[in-house]
Amino acid sequence: MLTRIRTRITAPQPTPTPTPTEPLPPAPCSTTPSHPGTSTPHPADTAAETLRNLDTLIRPTAPDTASPTAAILAGALHLIEQRGWAATGRTCHHPSGALCLLGALRIAAGGTPNTTGSLDSTRAAAFLLDVIQDHFDADTLPSWNDTQPNGHHPTAMLRLATNRARTLGI
Repeated sequence: MLTRIRTRITAPQPTPTPTPTEPLPPAPCSTTPSHPGTSTPHPADTAAETLRNLDTLIRPTAPDTASPTAAILAGALHLIEQRGWAATGRTCHHPSGALCLLGALRIAAGGTPNTTGSLDSTRAAAFLLDVIQDHFDADTLPSWNDTQPNGHHPTAMLRLATNRARTLGI
C-alpha cells in the first residue's frame, strides 16, 4: 500500500497545454551592434526601436464615434472639461458657462441644455446613471449631480461611462 501512495505522489503530472490565441508579433530588436567591438545592441537602441514598433504590439481602441452613446458621452466629457462642471439646481446651465451632467449630454447630442433631450441623449443619460449607480446611491442623474461638492466625481463617472460604452460598443 505504501508503494502505491508513493507512486501517486511522485508520478509526474501532465502539464496543461495552453490554448493558442492570437500570437503576438515578435519583439523588435536590433541585430546590428551599436558600439564597435560589442555583439549586443545598446539598450537605448533597443528601446527606441521598440517604441517605434509599439503600434504593432497594442491594438487600437474603438473610436469615439463607434456608437451614438459613446460619442455623446465623450462629447459631454469634453464640454465639461472645457466649460467646467456645475451643480445647477433646476437649470442645466450656469451663468458662467459651466454645465451639469444632463446639460452637457443634451448639448453633446445636438440640443440645448434646458430642453428635453433627444432619444440618443436620453439613452446616454440612462447609461451614465447605471454606471453611477454601480458606485453611488443615486436616484436620478440631476439629484446625484446636485449633491456633489465639486466636479471630481461627476467627471470621473462620465469618463468611466465613456470608456465602458466604447468597450461595449453601445
